[in-house]
Amino acid sequence: MKDKPVILVVDDQPQNIELLEAYLVPHGYDIVHAANGEEALGKLSGNPIDLMLLDVMMPGIDGFEVTRRVRQDNTHRLLPIILVTSLRETEDRVKGIEAGCDDFISKPVDKMELLARVRSLLKVKVYNDLMSNYQKELESEVTRRTEELKHALENLQQDITKRKQAEEEIRNLNAGLEQRVMERTAQLEIANKDMEAFTYSVSHDLKAPLRAVDGYTQILIEDHAVHLNAEGRRVCEVISNNARMMGKLIDDLLTFSRTGRAEINPAPVDMATLANSIFFELTTTAERERIDFHVGPLPRAHGDPSLLRQVWTNLLGNAVKFSAQKERAVIEVGCLWEGSGHPSVGAHEAGVSMEHLPSAIRNPNSERVYFVRDNGAGFDMAYADKLFGVFQRLHSAKEFEGTGVGLAIVRQIVQRHGGRIWAEGEEKGKGATFYFSIGET
Repeated sequence: MKDKPVILVVDDQPQNIELLEAYLVPHGYDIVHAANGEEALGKLSGNPIDLMLLDVMMPGIDGFEVTRRVRQDNTHRLLPIILVTSLRETEDRVKGIEAGCDDFISKPVDKMELLARVRSLLKVKVYNDLMSNYQKELESEVTRRTEELKHALENLQQDITKRKQAEEEIRNLNAGLEQRVMERTAQLEIANKDMEAFTYSVSHDLKAPLRAVDGYTQILIEDHAVHLNAEGRRVCEVISNNARMMGKLIDDLLTFSRTGRAEINPAPVDMATLANSIFFELTTTAERERIDFHVGPLPRAHGDPSLLRQVWTNLLGNAVKFSAQKERAVIEVGCLWEGSGHPSVGAHEAGVSMEHLPSAIRNPNSERVYFVRDNGAGFDMAYADKLFGVFQRLHSAKEFEGTGVGLAIVRQIVQRHGGRIWAEGEEKGKGATFYFSIGET
């Protein structure tokens, strides 16, 4: 395992290499030198490089072409690349981004800027490496389990030929093994989908906003410094939107990752108090004046208080968000009581028909199911199976902001508590209802 990150510095001017080395080595980085593009590509194949500082204007192949070749190599396609250049034209910056670079540093190089950009991109590389290792371990585990099942089936087949009297028992064992294979395959498929989505985010969605922030900031500084006209305001808006999106996306991804690994510390949880307090945290006084919010009797649950708080936060947050366009919004929280098959709602709803909750009749009598219902935008039931996947959105970002991770977090927490979650809804502003149960933890 390497003690220090290794940075490949590529420049045809020795004094430039010496300057960058003087900045980086005291801060714990090892440096590998290359005087041109061809040498740099050769050094990549023979050294464990973590980041490349690449000059643009060099004899032979220039920095843009080196970047393109690195991105075409599967071994190094995610390697962070910073172009170090004196070129300041917008078209040169765009050319670098299109080639696949991650960042720019202008000459003469500012030491503090250099160290900050290097640290930031090395953090992204750490996430990429973690996801790559996780994928390799998962593939290895799938192979190992497959071999185990193959050997088990071979042994069963041998037993059949040797002991005719055990044919019925062998058939039962085969049926059990097939069921186990199906269950294990389904579990691995879910884990693969979540892992692939998260890996894609780390390798693309976290880097794209960073490139956008840097690129548009450079355009603003270079083209609109004297007078900020309408175009300048547009660029500012793009920067702001990308920054907010990046922050929210990173937060949601980290929450999704933490909830999948966090230790569950079960304790009694007052679900009614929790739902009420979270609603007041999520809304302003003005919002509460236009929302009819009702909480029916909710039985206590036994689970991790902080994780269950996240469940209510995400479900109630969605109800508030997707009913925001209603002149008079209605949000209801209740429970399907044991043995009743009907939801418990507030006293004011005593005369409300239960026809809007047809799924109540199919819940086991021993299961208590909590629900959150709103009269907001709703959704097409044809796409209900996509609701709880990572980065799955049934409404555009222009209609309702969000990252598509919130319901995936809820599903993960509910499943870790031994429960289940599903939803029912209609389009054209007829609302949606989300149900979840909590098992014994």
